Amino acid sequence: MTISLISPALARVGFSHGFSTREVDLRFDAPDYAGSLRRFGTAAGIDPRRLAQARQVHGVHVVDAQTTLSSAGVPPVTEADAIVAEPGYAAGVRVADCVPILMGDPTTGLVAAVHAGWRGLVAGVIQGALARLSAGGADLTRSVAAIGPCICVGCFEIGDDVAQRITHAVNDAGVIQTSPPRKPHANLRLGARRLLERGGIGTVEDVPGCTRCEKDRFFSYRRDAEASGRHLAAIAAGTTSGSLTS
Repeated sequence: MTISLISPALARVGFSHGFSTREVDLRFDAPDYAGSLRRFGTAAGIDPRRLAQARQVHGVHVVDAQTTLSSAGVPPVTEADAIVAEPGYAAGVRVADCVPILMGDPTTGLVAAVHAGWRGLVAGVIQGALARLSAGGADLTRSVAAIGPCICVGCFEIGDDVAQRITHAVNDAGVIQTSPPRKPHANLRLGARRLLERGGIGTVEDVPGCTRCEKDRFFSYRRDAEASGRHLAAIAAGTTSGSLTS
């Protein structure tokens, strides 16, 4: 099985990156977490020693990679749902059904990794990451964003209240599917795309895959609850694969 999936659009502009599959379990308390991180890093072209991660809490906090970097293989203590990195560092987020987003500006080399569940989508984590990139000098119109494997609309049943909150946040009724008497279903991937496009990102690409449907390829918290592993989506700042190996 492939350890790491890539975005052709991010690869074309030179960013080393990857969306892990269930070939490696990247829960911080998983058996051989450090070894799995090294395997993923090799597959994605990312040096784990320069990879900043945080504990995802379904919020909107955005942090800088250089201030959250911990020793390779050691779980971080910082809580955040988006990490921005400048050349010399990499950013990564962990997911099991939520939307992982990797972004990069090939002009400055700035990148961001975003964890966007429905709560983060509603609260504005994507907009927060875009604002931090822009403040750092990134040209969003030339930037590329890749939306990784996540729970698909057919699998993500929600209540009416959540459906209304998502619709309001995204400002697109098409993000919710309703077929009475079935409960509403949310298309988080589409919601993320709409917010990225509205935020000014020049290229948005989907890396396909449903975490809940495709049991042989992906972990899923909604399917497996506490037994679920975690994926890692990570991207190295700078636009050469060797930028983090010094």
